[in-house]
This record gives sequence, C-alpha cells and structure tokens, in this order.
Amino acid sequence: MAPAGKWNAPPGVRWSLAGLALLVSGSAATAAVEEGVAPGGGRELLAGLPLVVVVAVLTLVQCEPPPRRVPYAWRLVLLGVQAVLTYVLVMSLPGSWLGLSGLLAGAALCALPPLPGSVLAVAVAGSGPLLVAAGWVAAPPGGVVAAALRAVVTACAVCTVARLAMVVARVHGAREQAARLAAQRERQRLRRDLHDLVGSSLAAIAVQAESVLRAGPPGGAGVEELRRALVSAVGLARRAHQDVRVLCDPEEGAVPLVDEVHQASRALSCAGLAVRVVAPPAVEAEAAVAECLRAVLREAVANVLQHSCATRCAIVLEAGAAGMRLVVRNDGAAPPGGESPRRGTGLVGLRARVGALGGVFGVDTDGGTFTVSVMFPSDLTEIPRASE
Repeated sequence: MAPAGKWNAPPGVRWSLAGLALLVSGSAATAAVEEGVAPGGGRELLAGLPLVVVVAVLTLVQCEPPPRRVPYAWRLVLLGVQAVLTYVLVMSLPGSWLGLSGLLAGAALCALPPLPGSVLAVAVAGSGPLLVAAGWVAAPPGGVVAAALRAVVTACAVCTVARLAMVVARVHGAREQAARLAAQRERQRLRRDLHDLVGSSLAAIAVQAESVLRAGPPGGAGVEELRRALVSAVGLARRAHQDVRVLCDPEEGAVPLVDEVHQASRALSCAGLAVRVVAPPAVEAEAAVAECLRAVLREAVANVLQHSCATRCAIVLEAGAAGMRLVVRNDGAAPPGGESPRRGTGLVGLRARVGALGGVFGVDTDGGTFTVSVMFPSDLTEIPRASE
C-alpha cells in the first residue's frame, strides 16, 4: 500500500508526464536561449530566468492529470498568475520573450473547458504580432509570423501530451474501479450462494436434530423414526458438504434438479409434514437456471422448516416447451393465534437472482397458504410422464 499522500501513477501516466515536463522545460529553455544569445541579452536573461521557471512550473501544475489535478477555481487563479508573469516578461524586459506565449496558450487549453480555452489560446497566440505591430515589444529574430506559429505548435503539443496523460489516468482509474466492482460482485455472489445452498442444508439438519432431541430416549416403535431422522440428517450433511465443494470448485458438479426435489421431500417428511411431489423423472436446463431453481427450492424448504407451522407441503416442478416452473406451497401462512410467520430474508435475494436470469419470481399468501413460485421461459427438454 502506498504511503499517505503519495501517488503511484501507472507507467503510461508517468511517461506522459515525463514527456510533458520535457516539452514545457524545452520550450521555456528555448525562449531563454534565444534571449541569451541576443546582443546584450545576458543581463536580461538573468533578470527573467526566475520568472521563466515559475511560468514552466505553473504550466505543469495546470496540466496535471487526476487524481492530483487541482480544482477548477484554482486553475483559473493559476492561469491568471501565469498570464501576468508571461506578459511582464514579454513587455517589461528588453528583448523578445514571445516564446513563452505558447506555454500560456497550452495551459489555457488544459485548464479551461474546450470552447473558452480555445478562444483564449487563439487570443494569446495572436497577441504577439499585435504587440510587435504596436511597437510595445521588439520583433523576435525569426519574425512575428514564426513566433505566432511556434506559439500555436507549442500550445497544441502541450495540450496533446497533457490530454494523453489525463486519458491514461482515467482509463487506469476505470480499470481499478472495474476490478473493485468485480471483487464486490464476487463477494456478494459467495454470500448469496452460502446462504442459498449451505444455509438451507444446515437449517434442515438443525430441524432434524431437534426432532431427535424432542423424541427423547428410544423405545419401541420410536427407534425406527429416530433412525430415519438421523439418516435424513446425515444425507443433508453430505449435501451441505457437496455444496461447499461446488462453491470451491464449480467443476465438481451439483445434484440434479429432480434429485434435489426428492431430497427436499424427504427432509420435509422427516420433519413430520405431509408432502406431495409432482416432478418429471428428468429435466434438462441451463446450468444457471438449474442452479437458481435449486437455490429457490432450498430456501423455500428452509423457510417451511424454520419459520412456519405448516403440516402439508406440495412441490411441483414442471418443464415444457413454454419453460420451466417450480412451485412450493405450504399451509403455514397463518399459524394459530393469527400471528404472521417470520419469513426468511433469503427470498429478497432470490427475487433479484431470478430476475437477473429473466425469470419471474412470486410469493403469495392467499387462503392461509404460503406459495413460492418461479417461472423461467426457455427451451427445456421434458419427459412428459410425471411421478407423484
């Protein structure tokens, strides 16, 4: 991790900033050299050199890319200071410092929005010939036209390199943001899968264990019931173990959807519910759809076991040309006393998960029943004969 206040710029930004610094310093040095080689220009060079350095630094500060880019209000202030220093050099000292007007025009293009920046840059580039024509500034060695063209070229070069650094910095920032969002989505997916897959199995195991504890010491006919409850709990534990393996390695594969329906039926039966199952012997579905249906089934069964007083439950799985439909209905929506049962929070996540795959998720409490339904319109293969 970088220390506080230190910016670790990506390589592309560093190279762009190095090129910008070389360009700005080279332009300032060229103006200084032209002044120094002029007759009697050594004294003027010494007088103007500190201001030239300040002008170059101000240009670099205004062209710096994000995240260290100065606010817009400060850029306006710095641009005003640079303009004052530039024209002090151009008009107050003998000789010609018109080469610095290119840096001012480039800073205007970088610091301001496109339209006002372009207008100000053109005005700065054209100010040199006007000052020479008015007699306020001595003509540069190459003439006013060459000075104006050099200012335009310098401004365009400074703006181009500075914009390149900004684009590279923004692309790098966008990539970092995309990586953070991908990591966040992966954490959300892992939490959702742990809740929908492993959580429901653990809840069912807890229900089976509680039924064994309530049964008390084994005796007579109760031995077989305890044995069935323990067998069911072992099966649920093995399923939870398989779910963990699937989460760690998706290539491990998951339990077929129809087998999942019958496992849910056995868990409900061991909890003392009368269960009715309608499902085809086998179905074919896309992996994402099948995984989502398994999650819905497990959450619905876990809610029946944990949050309801249901005595009957029906599980219907239908697959056909119109799509695939799963319905889990129980009679525990209105327990004795009229209090509403506490619902699990997983249904909220399941609604979003089903909607993301283009399915329709529904919850209904009509007539004292609690129904969870999912419909996926897709091309699925069904074996029409149902087992009940």
